[in-house]
Amino acid sequence: HFHFYLLLGLLPMLFAFMFYLTRERGVAADDGCVPRLLFWVYVVAGLGFVGMFLYSGAHSVPRRLADHLPEWQGYARIASVFIVPVVLAASYFVGRFLLRFSRFLSHG
Repeated sequence: HFHFYLLLGLLPMLFAFMFYLTRERGVAADDGCVPRLLFWVYVVAGLGFVGMFLYSGAHSVPRRLADHLPEWQGYARIASVFIVPVVLAASYFVGRFLLRFSRFLSHG
């Protein structure tokens, strides 16, 4: 449940706040299709990632063991496929924020 709330609750709110902080005042927000597409990639892949946590839990896969049995590793492999687009989209959002924020600071 923690991963669900953090990944799909808190982080999207932080990304939205980062976009809000660095928006251009008095200019209509037209960020193009890339941020919108990456938002949906983030949401769908995030749901897939946490869904695998929930699915593996429903199949009695323990989470806090140093070693997982081979029959449990498939769940983690599937979840890792979902987390890659989540990390890429999140990296885009943070990078875009840092770029815009540095421009904001340099313009005073």
